[in-house]
Order: sequence, then structure tokens, then C-alpha cells
Amino acid sequence: MTLLEDHLAELDRLERAGDHRAADAMRSAVDTWLSARLSPGARKLVELAPHMCRWPMGNLDDPMFRWCCAQRVDGSSYCAAHKAEARLPGFRP
Repeated sequence: MTLLEDHLAELDRLERAGDHRAADAMRSAVDTWLSARLSPGARKLVELAPHMCRWPMGNLDDPMFRWCCAQRVDGSSYCAAHKAEARLPGFRP
């Protein structure tokens, strides 16, 4: 099972259990994860400016591997969405 499938299964479990608050948080994390992987602004590391998010997108061995590149939050290597996502237990990019 992939990480995305794990998170979707957990979302389903939370919804069936009636834990709407946790389900909403998981749904938001999954949406952020999917959106980041479809980001048209993704770039190679050498193209990153200092203000850009360093969230990895894809497999490091893939020639299409990129970084998020959205505006970083001060004091973080990540944009607001990825900073929040990085704090979810068990979640890895």
C-alpha cells in the first residue's frame, strides 16, 4: 500500500468513526499533498531562489524530481502548507 493509500484509508476510518475534526485535518493534508505534486511551479534544486519552499516532490532518482518552490514561511524551509504537513504524525513527503 502506498503512503497516499494509507492516508486515504485512515481518512475513511476517521469518517466512519465519526471523528469529523480529525477527518477534516487528514482530508486537508491529503489535498495539500496532491496539490503539491501537481504544482506547475516545481523546479530543480539549482533553480531555487532563497525564498522558495524546499519540499521534495517525487522520487530522487526520477529526472522529473522537483521541489515545491512556493513562498517559504520565515524561519522554515517550507511553505505554510508543507510546514503544516510536515508536522503530521507519520507523514513523509
